[in-house]
Amino acid sequence: MADHSSATWCRAGIALLAAFHCAAAGQSYASVCSPPSTGEFLVVDQWNLETTNIAADGLHSVGDVEQSYRARLWHRRQGDHAHVMRFSHDYRAYEIETSPDRALRTNGHLHRLALSYRFTGPSWELSVAPVLAGSSNAGRHPKVIDAEFIFWQAVARHRRALAPTVDGFWGVCRDDRSGSTRLTPVFGIEWRLNDQLDVTLGFPDTRLIWRTHPRLRLQADIHPAGGRWRVYDDALVRRSPFAMESWRLRLGLAFRITHAHELIIGGGREVQREFAFRLLDGTDIRTEAGNAAFTRIGWRWRR
Repeated sequence: MADHSSATWCRAGIALLAAFHCAAAGQSYASVCSPPSTGEFLVVDQWNLETTNIAADGLHSVGDVEQSYRARLWHRRQGDHAHVMRFSHDYRAYEIETSPDRALRTNGHLHRLALSYRFTGPSWELSVAPVLAGSSNAGRHPKVIDAEFIFWQAVARHRRALAPTVDGFWGVCRDDRSGSTRLTPVFGIEWRLNDQLDVTLGFPDTRLIWRTHPRLRLQADIHPAGGRWRVYDDALVRRSPFAMESWRLRLGLAFRITHAHELIIGGGREVQREFAFRLLDGTDIRTEAGNAAFTRIGWRWRR
């Protein structure tokens, strides 16, 4: 589902985050706390989640379509040190069916813009990103956007060799994938079993990468997939928070079409889903939703 305000949100992001251009309007959304991917120049993803029931009176069901775009703007490598700057735009279109007297204050079209900087050294990784997160009608009227729409993500992660093929890591991160902006510990181990298989067992992200063929890669992961936004009603008078909590269990295949281009297909299940938002009449709702199966298709350009 496309949102005609996407271009406006890109312009708003430029004005607020720093004069970079929007290349196009990943995990389902980019977080500096996620394990870094190397060599990506441009990533485009679409996710489609099934419609499931909501456990609240007058609220019937919720469906979701998501689009995610990430572009590397600048990078530099100096020996064992690397610097990378990326732009990302993540869009979620929630279709929440309600009774006429239980309408939401938002149309469910939510955008997130981020400009991240990441430094990677021999034993430390540091990253920071200002994030702009809000409803689509705010993007069409940038004058209503203020500091409440902006928050900061950050991560500091230390890495240490535990064995020839095993690294341990620990640190702290700040993002909103839990449904609120908070500090979260980061820890785990990375195990390179051989040239084909890498396993990361950690919190909050766990993943497995199996290179089954020079042109084929299998990846499985578990990660938090929530978020928080500031939203306006149609009249741009009343604002309120919109938050979502969940975990995603994902399995995907990446096909290398050329040396630099990959097609990604996959699917999985979103579980432990919980929404928090405000209705037009001012009632605050916090409710669970059923687990949802999803599909993913994406394209990655490496260079």
